[in-house]
Amino acid sequence: RLGAGGRWQVAGMAGADQGRMAANANAPAMTPLVPTPPSEPRTLALPAKMAMVTVLPLNSFAVTVNWTPPADVFSRKSRSALALARGKSITGNLTGETSPDLPVAGYRLRYWSIMSPEDSRYLQSHFDVGKACHQLKGDPEVLPDSWGPETSSAVLKWLIPGNTYVFEVMAFNAAGEGDWSEASMPFLMPERPDGLGMEGEEEEVEAMEPEGDSRLKQMK
Repeated sequence: RLGAGGRWQVAGMAGADQGRMAANANAPAMTPLVPTPPSEPRTLALPAKMAMVTVLPLNSFAVTVNWTPPADVFSRKSRSALALARGKSITGNLTGETSPDLPVAGYRLRYWSIMSPEDSRYLQSHFDVGKACHQLKGDPEVLPDSWGPETSSAVLKWLIPGNTYVFEVMAFNAAGEGDWSEASMPFLMPERPDGLGMEGEEEEVEAMEPEGDSRLKQMK
C-alpha cells in the first residue's frame, strides 16, 4: 500500500525492516569464492661454492683434507633437514632417502698430482693455483667416492711421497652439483725415510682413524 510520504509499504512490515530490505537490494552482488591454486613447490637451489680446503699430513702417504660446509647449511631450516639425514650413507650418485629441503646431501673431492719438482715450484709461485694445475696437468682426478652431509674432513691414503698435491671440494644435493672450491695451496708429500715400509705407516694411520667410520675413503 502507499504510505505516508508517497512510499510503498509492505503490509505487516515495520519501517526499519523495510529500510534494511531496501539497503540489501542496493548492495553489490557477492563474488563467488574461487579456490586458490596450490603454490608451486619450492625449488631447491644448488649448493653454494665452498671455501678452499686445508690439508694436514698424517705421514708420507696419507693426508687429512678439511673443509667448511657452504654458508646455506647454517640456516635453521637447513639444520633441521640435516638432522634427518644424519646416519645415512651416501656414496656415488645421490641415492636413497634424503630430505627434499636438504641444501647439501654430500661432498666430493678432486685432486691434481704433480711429480716434477720444476712444476711444483711453478705452482708455489703462481697466484692462481687451479689455473696453473690445468695448464700443467689438464683436468683433475675426481674421486669416485663421496662423503655424507655431516662430514667436514676426509682421510686420503696411498699418495706418492715427494709428489705435490692440490685438492678441491664440491657440495651436491638433489638439484645437482655446486661449483668446485678454489684450489688448495700446493701440498708437498714428505719423502719416506729410507728403510721404512708403508706397512708400518699404514698401521699408524689406522690407529688414528675413529672406529666404525664408514665415511673413510681411500685414494687408489
